[in-house]
Amino acid sequence: MMMMEDNSTTSNATTNERRRPLMKGLSPVRKRLHFQTPRSNSQSKRSLKRRLQILIGLYFVLCVSLSALLFTWTVAKTVDHTESSSGGFGGTTSFLRNPFRRVTMSRNMLQVSQSQQQQQHAHLQLASQQALQQQRRDDDLSLNVPEHLRIPDDEPVVHIINTRFMQRQPHLIELGLARLELLQTICLPTLRQQTSLNFLWILRTDPDLAQPIRQGLLQMIHNATALTPHFRVVVLESNTSPAGFRRPEELEASQVWTRNLGLYQHFQEAAQSRIVLETRLDADDGLHTYFVEMMQEEAVRYMSNDKKHGNWLVWCMGTHVEWQYGTPWESNNLQLDSTGAITNVTERAHQNNDLILTTDHDYGSLLPGLTRGCITPGLTKGYGRHVAFEDIPEAQHHLLHTRMRPCDDDENAKKRQHCLVIWKRLIPCAIRGRTPTSAGMQFVLGPKHTSYLSPESEAALGLQTVQQLHDKQPMMWNSVTRRFLISKESIARLRVFLTDHLRGIAQDNLEGQCTPGHSCKNSSKVILTELLKEANNNNATTQQ
Repeated sequence: MMMMEDNSTTSNATTNERRRPLMKGLSPVRKRLHFQTPRSNSQSKRSLKRRLQILIGLYFVLCVSLSALLFTWTVAKTVDHTESSSGGFGGTTSFLRNPFRRVTMSRNMLQVSQSQQQQQHAHLQLASQQALQQQRRDDDLSLNVPEHLRIPDDEPVVHIINTRFMQRQPHLIELGLARLELLQTICLPTLRQQTSLNFLWILRTDPDLAQPIRQGLLQMIHNATALTPHFRVVVLESNTSPAGFRRPEELEASQVWTRNLGLYQHFQEAAQSRIVLETRLDADDGLHTYFVEMMQEEAVRYMSNDKKHGNWLVWCMGTHVEWQYGTPWESNNLQLDSTGAITNVTERAHQNNDLILTTDHDYGSLLPGLTRGCITPGLTKGYGRHVAFEDIPEAQHHLLHTRMRPCDDDENAKKRQHCLVIWKRLIPCAIRGRTPTSAGMQFVLGPKHTSYLSPESEAALGLQTVQQLHDKQPMMWNSVTRRFLISKESIARLRVFLTDHLRGIAQDNLEGQCTPGHSCKNSSKVILTELLKEANNNNATTQQ
């Protein structure tokens, strides 16, 4: 085998040596062709044929592509001509839009969209930063207390008036707007016009309060503080009613809707070393305009010298008047007595010839307060510097007289310690609103109720007839307008509002019964159901 390979190599070499003289002057291509074997030449021919086929295919593809481009260009020119003649892309040729233009426009739109997104993102970042800076400025501003709102250093008393408003009932809009009207007509004027404004009014309301009610509440407070700059009001979002103002309460600036957290903190800090008075006032009630001044004078008198043992007192209003939405002399036969039973008092009035058919009821009616025990408006707990709020016995307002020792009527300072004061220095001390918005609905007259007074109550009042009660109205209204600074005109507007919205108010109040922190009485449901029927009947009559 090796000998054969050697012979083949020798033969090839000999052949190349023979060809070498003949290759002089030949081109490199021809030289390679001369050196190739016959087998190599055959392969070269096949390769050349394949190359020619590829070239022909490429030429065909090129021709087709050029034809397509030429066709596209022709169509584009036609479309451009059509657009220029028609003035836009409208009409039947809108589907023949220039593809080149579409590509260009798409790219431009993409670039514009990306640019807009970047600008929008930058704008959002800037807005977020500005909002954060504004929030910080607002927080800083809310912590600043104007000098005219600060408590003087020589003032011995820190007085807080607490009011709950629509807690845990944020979405009962008809009820909330009606209570807002009561707050504006009865409660607010009696506080804003106090002879002494040395107090802080704290309104606690539901964090989710419906927007119409919230806006109305804040606008009302804004107008009141603008009219009376020394009037101190804080509106908090809170569903709790913590007792003991000295106790620390962690609040964020965002929880204070009136943006004056600093005012709240200023009063709380001052309370640590001074006499504290905490007064309760419902949103539909009001206080005598001398209430704050005289209450603080009495607190200083009995608590300023509690150096060792300390002193606390609880004041319960001994006299009050009730403003009724309804009137006992209107013509109807509905009455809710103290047991929750509906009785026909029209028949009783006819039998006694007491029914007065009159239109003198535009202002509702004023009735002497009949509630036994302590009432909520004006209920005040006071404690000296060395007394903790927990030292005061706790009980519901109508049971306080059973848990506490009554104070001696003698105004000797030494004897008035750790007791319950039935306060009668002002007559009347408070005014209570009795309307379909009331949670308890006790003794509430509707627009056509004749009387809620039982014979026993009439006897206790010395009002044996409805006529006597009717005759006392001018005198009682004169007393209310002078002592509470509530105008009869505003009461008339309030009554019209309640009448126009009676159906929605009764529905919402019925729905809000038994919610946490509110009344849950069967008698309330009874009278609300009757009021709802009455409102539906009135609507049906009006439509007819």
